[in-house]
Amino acid sequence: MENKTPGGLTARQASAICFVALLPPATRLLPGLCSELAGRAAWLCPIAALPFLLLTALLLRRLTENAAQDESLGGLICRGLGPRAGGAALLLYALWLAFYAGFSLRSSASRFIYTIYPGAPPWPFIAAGAVMGLIAAFSRLKALARASELFRYLLILALAPILLLGLFEMRVQDLLPVYASDALPVLEGALPALGTGAFLIVNVGFLDRGPGRFRRGRFSVFSCLLMSLIVAVTVGRFGAQLAGEFTYPFFALVRNTGLFGVTARIEALVTALWVLSDFVLFAFALGSASSCLGLAFSSRDASWPVWPCAAAAVLTAVFIAPDSASLKLVSELIAPGLNLIMLFGLVLPALLIGRLRGRL
Repeated sequence: MENKTPGGLTARQASAICFVALLPPATRLLPGLCSELAGRAAWLCPIAALPFLLLTALLLRRLTENAAQDESLGGLICRGLGPRAGGAALLLYALWLAFYAGFSLRSSASRFIYTIYPGAPPWPFIAAGAVMGLIAAFSRLKALARASELFRYLLILALAPILLLGLFEMRVQDLLPVYASDALPVLEGALPALGTGAFLIVNVGFLDRGPGRFRRGRFSVFSCLLMSLIVAVTVGRFGAQLAGEFTYPFFALVRNTGLFGVTARIEALVTALWVLSDFVLFAFALGSASSCLGLAFSSRDASWPVWPCAAAAVLTAVFIAPDSASLKLVSELIAPGLNLIMLFGLVLPALLIGRLRGRL
């Protein structure tokens, strides 16, 4: 994704992109997975992730404070590790991001089929999402940022009533009491919440350039509180056991939310609006992947890396999950696990090595 604007994104634009891209994993993954892992204490999992996410934000701030005016996170990795080692690290990370882009595309198609078009094949939804993502990837980053600012307000208008109505119908006894014995399951459930937030606050650095003005710490607090609220309302409405059994518990919440006996049948509208967040997440991952790939080969052409990354993403979307059991495995175990490994086992150590070598 091309970015010729000195200084990169404004704090508001980066925050808008990250907020919109947060919603698919926060609503698709966390309510069910945290319920399976932590039971009625599931709503505490994102709160338990907050200290670790804040430490990640602080570390990123320290490690990127010496970035040049037009230098992305990928540029810092190349500078810190050197062209060969840095290029190899970025090539590996580009493959991961392309995989994640394809996974997000397949997940979006699956959710759309589950909620609105049962029994439909996923290929039309994958094709439509890939085309829209390609358009965004070949556009300026500012265009995605401005679109995200508009999408944010539309999604807030859809999300706020659902959470408010859900609060009226949730049962506190399904969330409390919480015991000391719940600590280990909560920490286990904190891992996917940590990965969800860290994916955004780290990878926005591959699109943005310069030291940046994005307040990662503030976004970390906001994202963990929002994720906790989404999980709490979902678990409080259905109970932990039932929430863990639903394919998409948040959208089951949307389907069954009502106030004073009046059911809000807005599932189709909400699902349609969530396509906006799916689009931003896919474009976000695809743009970051192409940025890493271009830097890995020291390319000055910002367009050619988009094609192999998009091809890898589409192939992933097509072949990653031939059935619902495979998609569940990838969604709840493989993708979150790889995400944590790549973030905390590759990107952050690469930056730390660069700092220790005195190059950053």
